Amino acid sequence: MTAATLPRPKVFSTEAAGPERVEAWEAHNAAQLIALSCDVPCSSEFEAAEVNLELTTAHLARVSGSKHKVIRTRDLIDSDPAHAYAVYATLRGSATLEYSGHTRVLHPGQVMVCDADLPIARGFAHGLEELAIRVPKELIHTTTGLDLLAEPLIFDARADGHARALMHMLGTALDTGIPVPPDEQGLVELVSVLAAGPRTSTALRHRVAARDYIAQRLHDPSLSAAGVAAAVGLSERTLSRVFAASGMSVPQQILGRRLDVAYALLRARPELTTAAVATRCGFWSYGYFSQTFQRRFGVTAGEVRRLAHGSSA
Repeated sequence: MTAATLPRPKVFSTEAAGPERVEAWEAHNAAQLIALSCDVPCSSEFEAAEVNLELTTAHLARVSGSKHKVIRTRDLIDSDPAHAYAVYATLRGSATLEYSGHTRVLHPGQVMVCDADLPIARGFAHGLEELAIRVPKELIHTTTGLDLLAEPLIFDARADGHARALMHMLGTALDTGIPVPPDEQGLVELVSVLAAGPRTSTALRHRVAARDYIAQRLHDPSLSAAGVAAAVGLSERTLSRVFAASGMSVPQQILGRRLDVAYALLRARPELTTAAVATRCGFWSYGYFSQTFQRRFGVTAGEVRRLAHGSSA
């Protein structure tokens, strides 16, 4: 991955859509996430905004809006199938979920995983703020063997570590202040674990747990493969085999995520020196940081900082 190919969030708002706000909102979501019909009490007062991040296969969003209801009808599914699973993490406002004759209420801190090609409706009586991700079904099937998700699954991030980790990853990727390029494979694996549940392989569960442990401790220069293995209850050799199945070693995962965070900091906080950023990201050697940064992104850390400083002046 080079600096030129790093994904960056884009912001859409109905404010610029004039009187056709609802139509513009429907069209935007059909293009960026999933086609939905939007029911609004008063279209002239409808306000909504979305931060979107398009990755290689997954699409992420942070959504906010005033009172409305979204509906995924059978006709809409037939005309515009998503061939994907969708995850919605509620941040603010309760959501009334309707599917197959059932009604549930989702509260802040809850995460829903669903098949985007099954009819569903979600109502936001007091507005909403949520995180969302769309992942192709074929990726989930390849990762877990899951063929069908017959109804939505609900998780509480306060009690479920995988749901909590997914919310954290989505939140940092969609933070317009300091957006950290996400670990796309890690995101897909987290969604896979939530969707497949008990059918998830032990190896995948261990890899997801290890990725989360690494993500929470990137600032620690003593972070090592041995420490990660001990934290997830495996020998270092076994953890190495678990990661090898994903095409990456544990040290490569640690280094890659540290470099991603460093790039985000340099781009968003140009007042920080490159040495300070290296330290914040757990690098024990500034020379090693500089060398690996340039090799990864094709530019020096100083060049990223100077460019960001110039654009913020």
